[in-house]
Amino acid sequence: MKTSPNKFKDAFLESQLDLLWRQWTTLGVAGHGEREIRVIDPDALLLATCVFGRYEPRLFDEMLDWLEVNGWCINVQRGGSLLKRYPFGCERLIACIGAMLSKGAETAKWRRLSLCAEPVKPGTDLEPLFYQLDGRPQPAFGQPEPRFARYGWHRGNLELRGMSQPPNPELPANLLFCLRALFGVNARADILAYLLTHPDGHPPEMASQTGYFPKTIQMSLGEMACSGKIHPVPKGREKHYRVDAAEWALLRPQDGAGPGWVAWPQFFAAMTGIRRLVQNPQLAKASPALQAAEWQKVMGQVQPLLAQSDPSVILKDLNRLTGTAYLQAVQQEVLRLFSPEAR
Repeated sequence: MKTSPNKFKDAFLESQLDLLWRQWTTLGVAGHGEREIRVIDPDALLLATCVFGRYEPRLFDEMLDWLEVNGWCINVQRGGSLLKRYPFGCERLIACIGAMLSKGAETAKWRRLSLCAEPVKPGTDLEPLFYQLDGRPQPAFGQPEPRFARYGWHRGNLELRGMSQPPNPELPANLLFCLRALFGVNARADILAYLLTHPDGHPPEMASQTGYFPKTIQMSLGEMACSGKIHPVPKGREKHYRVDAAEWALLRPQDGAGPGWVAWPQFFAAMTGIRRLVQNPQLAKASPALQAAEWQKVMGQVQPLLAQSDPSVILKDLNRLTGTAYLQAVQQEVLRLFSPEAR
């Protein structure tokens, strides 16, 4: 694939938006198209949409529509922790959404997210909320929407369509939603989702993959093992845990094909780092050698995240390549990551 920086930027953003649409429609957002085949992480998806949904206003607003109906299944405490752990850089927008949803029985829950950032001071110039694909601000028409303006964003009137549905529990990718519905929006639901998609799990690795503190995972697993349905498995000096799939057949798809697992917080955080690179207006003006150097620096930062997100994905060793050859190869590798078949 021979692409200029601008053409790759378009392909990258379109691939990311396609992935987000695929996950949101699988969760119940109104729309058609392919369904996600891997376990969806609603908390990580919310953060990723606050980054990349700014390039697609319809997707962003459909997310808000879905949250009005299904926001109860978002783990806001975990979402806040992920926001601190990984450089998504969307604190002010998350705070705005938290403030919008702070009503009714879930006021206290969403207020926690609204504290991620302070409202702007009155009279502060507002920043356009949405971008065009080329990174330029998308013009906002009409009066600023008051709730967004309070946090410094300028967008037009917000009218939600009210067409979102609860996630279909028969779809394997909605496993985490089903478990949170059954066991509550807590670490135990996420632990069980991990164990149902892996042969076994070691607490430190499970903590890394699920985004919880190791102590939380260790204590929860110890208590869950008392049920007799979570089984300790000694491996040398380590204690792993597993489940017997037959005991949890109720939660398995009827065709027996379980969903795949990706640690989406790490994947989306890696894509956010690449987004910052491709949106740098100076990149397209640089020589191939300088572009390659910038790419190598960023890939050095995001490759550990990609390795954590899915250890089965092995990125090609491109160290022997330079200049244009490196740029073409690394761009191919990045776009390949968006295909479920790559896993």
